[in-house]
This record gives sequence, C-alpha cells and structure tokens, in this order.
Amino acid sequence: MKTILLGTLLGLAALEGAAQSLSFFNGYVYNDNTVQVGLQGPTNRWVALERLSYTTQTWSQVNSLQLSSSGYGFISITNGLAGGFYGIYRARYTNTVPTNTFTYSTNFFAGVAGSLPLGTSLIGNPFSGPSTNMFVSQFLRSPINAVDVYAYRSGSYVLLGSCLSGTWLSDGVMNPMEGVLVSNPGTNQIKYVASGIISSNTFNLSQPQGSSLWVAPLFKLQAPNTNAVARTYPQDYQRVDLLAAGLLGGLSQLPVPVPGSTNATQLSRLTNHVGGSLYSTAKLTSTGTNWLNASNVVVSIPLNLTEAFWLNLPTNRTWTIPARSFFP
Repeated sequence: MKTILLGTLLGLAALEGAAQSLSFFNGYVYNDNTVQVGLQGPTNRWVALERLSYTTQTWSQVNSLQLSSSGYGFISITNGLAGGFYGIYRARYTNTVPTNTFTYSTNFFAGVAGSLPLGTSLIGNPFSGPSTNMFVSQFLRSPINAVDVYAYRSGSYVLLGSCLSGTWLSDGVMNPMEGVLVSNPGTNQIKYVASGIISSNTFNLSQPQGSSLWVAPLFKLQAPNTNAVARTYPQDYQRVDLLAAGLLGGLSQLPVPVPGSTNATQLSRLTNHVGGSLYSTAKLTSTGTNWLNASNVVVSIPLNLTEAFWLNLPTNRTWTIPARSFFP
C-alpha cells in the first residue's frame, strides 16, 4: 500500500481522541491514477468513500474502511480519477451516525488531471484554499525542457518555475485560486494534476485594480463532455460556470459587477494555444447588466474546469469564495 507522506504518519499521534466529525486530513493523486486519502473521525467507525461521477454528477460508493482505534485510516483507489481525469471524493458513515455530527464528511478531496498542449496555456488549481497552496512541481508532473511557469502579481509577471533537461530549476508556490501562464515551446504535452482537500469554510481573497489571473473555485460540471479530446484537455471542454445576464459574477460569485462605459470590468479567455496567443475579451455594459464582446454583441462567458482567465477590475475588490457544496 502506498504511503502519502512520512510526515503525516509521524503526526498521527495528534489525531488520538479525534473529534467526532468525519473529515479528510490528507490526499494524493499518483501518476498511475491511484488516489490515496487519509480520513479521521470517531474510533472504529465504518466509513464509505464516495466519488462524484463526471457524466451524471451523482455520488456513488467506490470503497470503504473501518477507522482504527485511534480514529484514523488510509484508503487507496486504483483508477481513482474517473475517465482518467476527474475524481471528487466525500466520505459518509455506514452505520449509526455519532451524536452531534453530520452524516457526511465536513470536507472533501478533489483531483483533476489533464495535459497542457504545446504553446501557451492558462491553468490553475480550483481546489486550493487558505491552507492548500501547491508548488509548481506538484502541479506539473512531467517537466519538459524550456518550460516556464509565470504568475502575474502586482502588475508584472513573476517566474514561478523553469525547467531544464527535465528538472525544475525553480519551484514556486501557486497561491489560492491563482491562475498561471505556462509556456511550452517543446513538442510534448505536459501532464498536470490539480488536487486539494477543500474545507466548507468561506474565505476571502483580495483582487487588485487592473489585471490579474484567476481560476474559478468550482468542481461541479455544468456541461460535462465525455469525448476523448475533452478528457485530454478538460481545461478547454468541461464547463463549471457561466457568466451571463442575471449572473454576472457567475456561480463562482466573482466580484465583477462594476459598470462603466470606458473603464468597466473586463474578462479575457485564451482561445488559441499556438501560433500566437489569442484572447476573447468581454466587458460589462455601462449599466452593468450584460457582457459585450469586441463587436458589442451580448455574450455569455463559459469558464471551464481548471481554466485560468484574465480579470481586469477598475477598482480593488474582495472575492468571497463561498462554501462549496458536497451535495450536488
């Protein structure tokens, strides 16, 4: 059985006498598509592990385990990412629910894998949170010579990762909900794995005036696509949000409704990976009721799973990341 982290095992003593609530405390997606998670809760309880289907968006049981006399346990799932790219997990009690607890886990583990094409990509980790930042090397699993990874902070690009001969020369941290630009001048695709343990707690992020890169903190597929291309590039084909009239900030509740005729909120998506980066840009109308494209035609803006996008705000805003539901 694979082991997640030695440090986790060394720290398990702290879980003795764990609280009655059921929760994930660790998780990892291996390169062979195995998912391993660590759970803690009431001692000796049987727990079912459920996965969200990417085609029906319904939960089904994939495994179970009995927590130890110390109230913790590990469980592994082969082919843990459905379709090779999508694995959202929750846990639930299979017997009597302890007093003053929820039937389901208070958090969940999520992992999405895919491949970035040649050229330029905008990508991010939708499962990150206040305590689940990722290093570039954890996110991009197959480093390729001359690949560079940039964040955009305080009005300028910051080099987070640079690869030479299959080795990361620098390995920076991707912040919560932060998008990054990946430049791949080579001839091979780059595998990425976005993952994290997501708390149900709401948290806030400051969004600066001007341009910044973000990713929507959503996992429920509003428009699942099961073709082979979609499984290769889920960041381009799996919609999780739609910014439209009546829902200008989308399901992700982006703080975008700042109207203005000449200096309105703008959102840009990458539409071409190679041959020069091309973007489609939309801005709010002066009344703040619709999005307009470059031809001043009203449009709706789809945001896809793990896709990063440019957001240009005329003023500083606070983005409140709402508690993400475990029960679609």
